[in-house]
Parts: sequence; C-alpha cells; structure tokens
Amino acid sequence: MSVNASKKDYLETIEKYNLKYTPTYVLVDKYGEKIYKRVGTFNVEKFDSIVS
Repeated sequence: MSVNASKKDYLETIEKYNLKYTPTYVLVDKYGEKIYKRVGTFNVEKFDSIVS
C-alpha cells in the first residue's frame, strides 16, 4: 500500500503506524499489527529474513 501523506484519507494509517518520514516501509501481519518498520533505504536481506 502506498500512502500519500497530503491526503486526509490516510490520516488514520499515518497515525497508527507513526509515519513521519519518507520513505518509510512497514510490514504488517494479517491483523494489522506492525512486524517491521524501516525509514530510509529498503534492506532486502533484512526483509527476507523477517518474512522467511
């Protein structure tokens, strides 16, 4: 999901996951709970180790 911080439609999502900077990557489980959060460059190896 891509979130546009300038649109009020995403305000609840921005607040829930404390999105303050771009880019921010958040991995959530099927219940919407945050599993992983990364601000800045995306680390594919770290991501792979989390979802494996």
